[in-house]
Amino acid sequence: MKVFGSFLLALTLALPAAAGEVYIPFLAADAPGTDSGRSTFPTVTLYNLGGVHRRYVVRFTPAGEDGTQVRELVATELLAPQGSRQEDCCGRQSGLLVVSGAPQIAVGARLGLLFNQPGPNGLLTRLPVLTARDALRPGTTAVLHGLQGTANAGTLSSLGILNLGTATARCVVAIGIFEQFFPELGQVLVPPLSVAAFPDVFLRLRGPSGPLGFETRTRVRCDQPFYPFGVNFSGIPAPQNNLPWVEFVPPSVQLGNVP
Repeated sequence: MKVFGSFLLALTLALPAAAGEVYIPFLAADAPGTDSGRSTFPTVTLYNLGGVHRRYVVRFTPAGEDGTQVRELVATELLAPQGSRQEDCCGRQSGLLVVSGAPQIAVGARLGLLFNQPGPNGLLTRLPVLTARDALRPGTTAVLHGLQGTANAGTLSSLGILNLGTATARCVVAIGIFEQFFPELGQVLVPPLSVAAFPDVFLRLRGPSGPLGFETRTRVRCDQPFYPFGVNFSGIPAPQNNLPWVEFVPPSVQLGNVP
């Protein structure tokens, strides 16, 4: 996580998970304490390790769309030897970025947002760059530790499920002791090579009768290769002078899977 002062912010048919493709899932949310009307946005960084010009292509599948049918072209460029470039994307949409290109291209990604404390500033956290090998096996129960929330939206958690399979995934989500509050998560359908996005998953727990603050243990199981993830955003309580923060939450490592 880094804090910066004053920083700027075609449709193509897709193929199933393929060699040479990497996947960057992300969630867009109007995080607490950010500028009015602003939300998180992803940035892809590309670097050419080779000695000649090499091409890359960045495409975007909005959350809930079928990634075998819908991939919007974000950018395609020739990158000079030892050259680098950044590509921003997607406005206020959640979804999946797919990057393909020459094997000499190295890919990184991060999630950014804007906030005002005391003036315009930026906040960044790293996003994972995944391959098909990073998917959890169908039928596996994945655990996300530490999705957080508060009754007054001082902290906001987003939940996403990436389906890396080529058929629609049926997923079940159980959130700590709060399962009874989330019937919509009892069965989540995720299109192939796409993301199901819940930008403010604890919204219904807010209000005078909601818990003042809580941290959950979220369990996710799907019948296709999948990768669940979350993002925590903390805003700025008015009487205090704390800076906001953002945290990407990957699935926890299970010891039974360690070689």
